[in-house]
This record gives sequence, C-alpha cells and structure tokens, in this order.
Amino acid sequence: MIRHLAISIIILSTILVLNGCANKKEPDFIGYIFTKGNNKTVVVGTKDKQPPDVIIKKGESKLEVGTKVEVRYKEDGVSDVFPSNAPVTLSEVKVTNEEKEMLKHLFEDMYNKNGQDYYPVILGIEEKTNEWVVTLKEYYFKIDGETYNDATFQISKNGFTITGSN
Repeated sequence: MIRHLAISIIILSTILVLNGCANKKEPDFIGYIFTKGNNKTVVVGTKDKQPPDVIIKKGESKLEVGTKVEVRYKEDGVSDVFPSNAPVTLSEVKVTNEEKEMLKHLFEDMYNKNGQDYYPVILGIEEKTNEWVVTLKEYYFKIDGETYNDATFQISKNGFTITGSN
C-alpha cells in the first residue's frame, strides 16, 4: 500500500512538473519599460525592425521605467495596428540597479523632449569606466509620416548627464 502511494506521488509530481514546463513559452520579445502613466505602460523592444516591437499595456506596471522585461502576449491574435495594444505578461530580466537607473533617466529625458509618438529601441548598452554608451534606433510616428534615426547617447555615471543624438 505504501509502495503504491509512493509510486502514485512520483507519477503525479512528474506530470505536474512536465505540465508546468509545457506552459512556459518563450517571450514574444525582450524590451524595456519606456513610460508609465495614465493607466498604461509602454514597452519598447530591442530589435531593429520596422515597425518596432512596441506594446501599450493597459494599467501601470509595478515595474519601474527602465526595467528590462520579457513580453509574452496573453492571446495569439495580436493586431497589426502600431503600436500594439494587447494584454501581455511582463517578466523582469535582471540587470544591475545602476543600468536600470541610467535607463530610467535616459527614457524620462527622451520622453520629455520627444513626446508620446516617439519610441526608442535599445540596440546596445556598453558600460565603461565613467559612462554608459547606449546605441539605439529612434522611431517617430507622426500624422505626416514616420522617421527613423540611428542614435548614440553617452550617459555619465556621475549625475547621469546625457550627451549625444536627439
């Protein structure tokens, strides 16, 4: 009897583990939380493509601006409208607190200068002794058309002074 119970527990545990692994799908894209406010969270992707991966998630995420995230769509059919407005799950990707804080300052500066029709796609972050160098593609979506620019920013580690394109 105890043997049958032990075998049943092992089989049940194996099924539960395999079922949990089967439900974890790869992220639809990797990105960063760009802005939060007005009951929405905007996430920008990390791939140079047109249009870029940008999702507007209903509700304000508990994660901070500048946080790197894995984005998983809750539904298979996501509209082709840009930027996408779909239910998603955001999972934090661990980076250093310094990098997250630097991106928070950079994103806030970008948003204040460019407004809501501007989406930066982070292509690379290089940490140097006294600064970060961030390369990105800037996407502007206006009524009169779209523009795309390559940009590089240098962000000092002492006070987050931002220099470069924009």
